[in-house]
Amino acid sequence: MVQQTTWAASTYQRKQNRIELRQQKLYADAREISQDMPGIVNPVRRAAALKSLRIFLETYFRKTFDKPWSDDHLKVIERIEAAIKYDRQIALAMPRGSGKTSIVETAVLWAVFNGFRRYPLIVGAAEEQANDILEAIVEELRTNELLLEDFPYECYPFVVVGRQQQKRPLFNKKDIKLKIENGTIVFATIPGSKASGAKIRCVGITGNLRGKKAKNQGENVRVDFVMLDDPQTDEDAESDRRTKQRIKKIKGTILGLAGPGKTLALVACVTVIQPGDLADQLLDHKKNPQFRGMKFQLMASWPQSELWDEYFRIRAEEMLASIDADNQSEQCETPRANALYAANRAEMDLGGEARWTARFNPRRELSAIQHAMNLRQDLGEEQVEAEYQNNPRRETTDNINLKEDEICRRLSHVKRGDVPRTATRLFAGVDCHDRLLYWVVMAVDESFTAWVVDYGTYPGQRVRDFTLRSARNTIAKAHKDITGPEPLHYAAVQATTHALLTRTFKREDGTELQVEKLVIDANWGPMTDTTYLAISQSEHKARILPSHGRGFTESETPISAWTQKAGTKRGDEWILSANSKQRLMKLAFDTNHWKTRFAKALKTHPGSSGALMLCGNDETEHRHIAEHWTSETGSEVFGKRRIHKWKLNPNRENHWLDSAILSLLAASVCGVTPLASAVATKRRSKPKEASYITV
Repeated sequence: MVQQTTWAASTYQRKQNRIELRQQKLYADAREISQDMPGIVNPVRRAAALKSLRIFLETYFRKTFDKPWSDDHLKVIERIEAAIKYDRQIALAMPRGSGKTSIVETAVLWAVFNGFRRYPLIVGAAEEQANDILEAIVEELRTNELLLEDFPYECYPFVVVGRQQQKRPLFNKKDIKLKIENGTIVFATIPGSKASGAKIRCVGITGNLRGKKAKNQGENVRVDFVMLDDPQTDEDAESDRRTKQRIKKIKGTILGLAGPGKTLALVACVTVIQPGDLADQLLDHKKNPQFRGMKFQLMASWPQSELWDEYFRIRAEEMLASIDADNQSEQCETPRANALYAANRAEMDLGGEARWTARFNPRRELSAIQHAMNLRQDLGEEQVEAEYQNNPRRETTDNINLKEDEICRRLSHVKRGDVPRTATRLFAGVDCHDRLLYWVVMAVDESFTAWVVDYGTYPGQRVRDFTLRSARNTIAKAHKDITGPEPLHYAAVQATTHALLTRTFKREDGTELQVEKLVIDANWGPMTDTTYLAISQSEHKARILPSHGRGFTESETPISAWTQKAGTKRGDEWILSANSKQRLMKLAFDTNHWKTRFAKALKTHPGSSGALMLCGNDETEHRHIAEHWTSETGSEVFGKRRIHKWKLNPNRENHWLDSAILSLLAASVCGVTPLASAVATKRRSKPKEASYITV
């Protein structure tokens, strides 16, 4: 009986083994890709592309490089090819949007396909940035049909893995060892492919760069090609310490990755942010001649025609009017400005020379020169000089900037929520965000002396110190019965404006005052239409103004110099115009001008006309709002006019700064001026209800 049971068990096991072996064979056959591997469609085309990086780019990446090359592009391509072939290090600075990253990204593939490089390393300012490039490379390997036709051994395994979600395909019954994970891709080990076993890895420059070695078919392989893609952030560029650290890391750790006595190819794609930053030093032939720095510009020279001033004025007016336009197409939003340029192109182009004549949007622009001038108006001369000309200007700072301690000492000694005796009118400003709305109520007298009466958020917070991200009591929690960002924002705007406009404030002499005008930010994210809708359906809509702020540059025509049109009202670098959709007035203003005015008010000696004070008598109470008010740095810049340009400091919040400025804007719109005038001294017993056109 025991023998019979043993025999039965043995028979069963043999049967199971046969089934398992058959399943393993079927599984192995399913993994086998050698029989399905397509052949090379066009060997001649492939051979030509492998000999020339330019031909490789033009042949297989026509969608990416769809405009004719400039002479600068051809120089860059030539230098990158030489760097890959001959272990050279080069630094390239091209204007934003010139495609330098895409060129180097595809050059990595060319280097691997040729067998020139076995282990390229992509280094970005952050690992996420480098990962984006790696993902783009994988996407090309999987979806670029023309590339697949001529490089099947290199591309097809990635297609199979993506299609079957199979990590371990076989080629001639051997594991191809293809890998796509943790910021790394490894090419399939397939005989006949020069890319067999090659590895591409990405990392952030602040990450661990030491010891980057890999095994390739039993051989130790070190990094032999480094692509540096904009290895500094704006914050890094402002820090001498970080700049020194990164220079040291590039010249020491990164160049040392090749191993003792060896060199590697390095291509650094950089953008100069400010003088002396990482990019500026890598490009400097005296400081770092080994990087053979090449600096290219958007414009070789700028046009000088005075007609551009008229063009900028018309274009700004058309862009402002387009806020209300329901136009989602590529149609030109500035037809009058374009018509002016078309009629006077020869005169307006005089003196100007674009380095890349194909760089413009033919649906909206007529030439590369016009495109460059549009960038100059939209971004400001300073930013264009830095990021598009690679020639940043040195900025000067003066005593316009504030310190937290100075602000906290500017106290009115009037209880928070009460109005100083000499104040006559109240105004409010609201800054909008997804989690909170920040608000400030300001009291002013007729000389534009101002006092912060109260400030806070909607919904309110139980703790004094918080950030927008750390706030626990959010709009979503205050309206648990509402879902969706638009309905939540609508509810928050209505609740905040109603609370502020119905609240009564007592002056020291017992007089009761209410907020006369409230200005709210309508520029926030995708909620412009929702903000307008909430205002239009408010019972207080006559006392609410939606606003749109933009920092005008030193080269732009200020709002005060614009031609005033019928139905508009213009004041101190602001303009009111009608919003036809919601039958509301909208306020556009120059943020640089008003931030400067705000800063000067905080610099004005307490007791003098035009000074700005905080409520209460406790210097520690206002530490949080003081942080917001010092969150930006103003720098004096010179162009057609002299202005202060303001920039948000890293990791800072400016929401109470914006809402305070909006409250001062409300006062200005309602006729309060810095100097007492006949108009300004007229007092009203109560706020005048605004009509559609009148404020």
